Amino acid sequence: MLILRIRIEDSGVACHTQLGDIAYMSLLPEPWLRGPIQGVHPLLTPILYTFQQAREDLAKHTGPLTASQIWATPHGFGSVGFHIRHIAGSTGRLMTYLEGRELNAEQMSRLQAEEQSGVQGRDELLSELDRAFVRAEAQVRALKPETLAEARAVGRKHLPTTVIGLLMHIAEHIQRHVGQAVSAAKLASAGAGRIDQFFESNGVRIRYVEEGSGEPVVLIHGFTQNADRGWIDTGVFQELAKRYRTIALDCRGHGKSGKPHDPKQYGWEMARDAVRLLDHLGIPKAHMAGYSMGGGIVIRLLTLAPERFLTATLGGIAAGLSGVHLEPWAAEIERGSMRSLILALSPDNRPQPTEEQIRQTSATFLAGNDRVALASLLRSPDRMVTQDDLTPVQVPVLGVSGTEDPALQGLNGLKPLMAQLTVVAIEGAAHGDAFARPEFLQAIQQFLAAHPSAHR
Repeated sequence: MLILRIRIEDSGVACHTQLGDIAYMSLLPEPWLRGPIQGVHPLLTPILYTFQQAREDLAKHTGPLTASQIWATPHGFGSVGFHIRHIAGSTGRLMTYLEGRELNAEQMSRLQAEEQSGVQGRDELLSELDRAFVRAEAQVRALKPETLAEARAVGRKHLPTTVIGLLMHIAEHIQRHVGQAVSAAKLASAGAGRIDQFFESNGVRIRYVEEGSGEPVVLIHGFTQNADRGWIDTGVFQELAKRYRTIALDCRGHGKSGKPHDPKQYGWEMARDAVRLLDHLGIPKAHMAGYSMGGGIVIRLLTLAPERFLTATLGGIAAGLSGVHLEPWAAEIERGSMRSLILALSPDNRPQPTEEQIRQTSATFLAGNDRVALASLLRSPDRMVTQDDLTPVQVPVLGVSGTEDPALQGLNGLKPLMAQLTVVAIEGAAHGDAFARPEFLQAIQQFLAAHPSAHR
């Protein structure tokens, strides 16, 4: 059978095939049913079929994806970009073992980098994959059938296998990751759920989600919360996304983001995470909104990078200013209790929670959290914001708090310092429920509508 070795360009993707028409290839049988390959022993052709099947499947299913969808991690699964990069890298590493050699330092370094989100586009990723397959195809074609039973060793422990055993594993491994890449591509293109996305912020992996279009709004959650519990479960995220490009992140130490145990990794670094997120997304300015701890982060941001603001919203917040001693709270959290924090935020005109209620509430808020990371956050040695830091702020600022939240007094106390501050009090709301009240969302919506980016 005459085999045509033609370089096919499909949206910049180079691949080896039998025909010069990618569209026509979909009418062909799968590669393993296209007949023998000239000059290749029948026992070696399956791996070559595997390479070609992977090329065609990935080219087909990644065609409609945007750059963000390529690196999206739907429901926490690996991204399309990761799987393509891993197929290319792992094929090269396994072929190194096939030749009886150890991995070199560069290969080990690339292995460690494979799980990191990248900036490569579809064409670049598939071209990298094709180059890996071209090298592997040449190695397979050079094999002699009588060597298939020869012994080979894999990994640092030199686990035993054979040449044919390695070829079988390479084929199986490629198809497994192609299947996962295709599934990830379908989920990303269908918008199944909200796609978890990640970026590296000074060595800490930060998770975020986004939805909608328009002026950007960044939402920063409270202590022990995350983007889901703080903004999505309450419906605030979805409602804002109807009009704005809405972005919510898991702060470091929370949710699916990294959880360092070094107190120096918190404090002002949490504010810088928001700035780096804007940089990562190419957003020069945004409406920044935070609740409780998130409001404290927004206060830091106002003094750190006021030029990145369209507006600022401080929900349920008086923290972020100097003079708060948090070590007792940190010690309690390490022991599994939030007693002091719960009592500090309890309304004065309501019965104080019982010890059993404190125990249950602590368990609820600490569930799924890294207590050491949370305690480290509270122990951050960074300088707090002072009143003098806030005086120059000229950004429009909204303060929202419940009338039964002790933070309301602190918000009102900021009025003499911040000429642009407007405070909205939600009648009967406490710290733990104000953010879920419809008045909270309404206050934000009205404030954003009154301060569009065209006026900034």
